[in-house]
Amino acid sequence: SEHISIDQLLAYDLEFHEELCRATNNPVLVTLYQSILPLLADSRKKVNLIPGARDKAWVFHRAIYKAVRKQDGVAARQAMTEHLEDLRGDVNDYLLGGSGSGHLENGEDASRASGAL
Repeated sequence: SEHISIDQLLAYDLEFHEELCRATNNPVLVTLYQSILPLLADSRKKVNLIPGARDKAWVFHRAIYKAVRKQDGVAARQAMTEHLEDLRGDVNDYLLGGSGSGHLENGEDASRASGAL
């Protein structure tokens, strides 16, 4: 994913989350998500600059996708919760002045995280 521009990565990310909203068959959720997109754009660009964020997003998104595809709500909820907790840690550590999340640090294999999901 290193050859993909930040703007293209952001477009994929936004599309992934919109499709998750659509998968709920809840038009209110889709409309709500679309209405907050402009508020999310800047923060998502910053998050994508966090070391390892792209690789971790791929691991979490894949786990979420697999669970949704299997219609396993429990696994989907768990994967999304872990994704949000990891993201919160990175935002706190990297964007709010900390020293790093400690998740999937340099040299650590992203596939190890998928086993935890």
